[in-house]
Amino acid sequence: MKIFLDAGHGGRDPGAIGCGYHEAVLVTELANLLKNELEQRGIQIYLSRSTNQVTLALGDRCRKANATDADLFISLHINSAKNVATGVEVLYYDNVTLAAKLSTIIADVLKLRNRGAKQRKDLYVLNSTRMSAILIEYCFINNLADIQSLLTNKINVTKAIADTIINHYELLPVVDEF
Repeated sequence: MKIFLDAGHGGRDPGAIGCGYHEAVLVTELANLLKNELEQRGIQIYLSRSTNQVTLALGDRCRKANATDADLFISLHINSAKNVATGVEVLYYDNVTLAAKLSTIIADVLKLRNRGAKQRKDLYVLNSTRMSAILIEYCFINNLADIQSLLTNKINVTKAIADTIINHYELLPVVDEF
């Protein structure tokens, strides 16, 4: 299996800002953690960017993903709201089952409200990729409790996401031969 991980925003676009954090910085770290976790499990990973310094337009992200012939596109984000909001949601173009599983497990690990899986055919990164595509909104950056939960549990949530993907696609673990 091949997965394309897109760390949302980056470079000149910090994404959402709140509680002293920049979305682009946090999702870059989360993308690298998820990349390492999935590669250890034998999944081939492509990244839109591995550092926060890279600016990559939406069209370039999708073209780069489509060139890899990946099976799954995952865009990582952290939500923001004008009013106080909390929770996890996973947006999808066509894969409601995986989106719902991921939203549930991320909410469980972070002990946040599960806002659920939401179809969004209007989002460019979801409708311009040739593979199944989802967008994870881990939490709300302007809610200190949400951010603290994410930062405290980033390793556990990364492992839970990897487990969910492995189980959803019924992938067998890689066994090293000695």
